[in-house]
Parts: sequence; structure tokens; C-alpha cells
Amino acid sequence: RQRDVSLKWFQNLVENEWTREALASSLEALFQLTCNLDPSEVSESAFELFRRGLLHVNFKQGKVVYEGPERNHMIVATREKLLGTDFLWQVSVSAHVIAVADYAISL
Repeated sequence: RQRDVSLKWFQNLVENEWTREALASSLEALFQLTCNLDPSEVSESAFELFRRGLLHVNFKQGKVVYEGPERNHMIVATREKLLGTDFLWQVSVSAHVIAVADYAISL
């Protein structure tokens, strides 16, 4: 599908250290786009883009902190409700791709 190819392309940009910095200001918009997808139709690449956006947006707003060494840091949520948790819940209970549902549950 064309949408999945596009999401995979954005995912590759976000994974790359050089392009991630350049895309930082656009990552919130990408996050919002992924949150508007049909939760039952979320692919693995769409979910990975959502996951990265979830961490970026919530870190930027101080709702998530990283603890420990950079390579093995642990992600800790503050007491505030994280942005995207409603969509995460919907994906975990309705995703047609079992791997995506399992990943959403484990997140």
C-alpha cells in the first residue's frame, strides 16, 4: 500500500540521527497523523512511527524522562497522562496485525 510505503520512508528518516534532528519540529505533526489512522489497520511501520512520535512529543512536554546511560536508558513516565495513550489502547485491542497489537500492549 502507498500509505505504508510513505510511513516506512518517514520511519527511516526518523531513525537516522542526521535527519531526525532536521525533522524534530515536524515529528509532532507526524505523530498527530499516525494518531488519526484507523487503529485496526495500523501496520508495523505506522506503529513504529507512532512509537517514536509518542516518545518525542511526551519527552518534549516533560511527561517522559530518560534515566541511565544513553544506549541503555530506561524510559520513565511522570504522573501526567501521556499524549497518545488513547490511540495506543485502541491499537492494542483492535489491530489486525498481531505483532502490532502485541507491541502496543508491551509498550
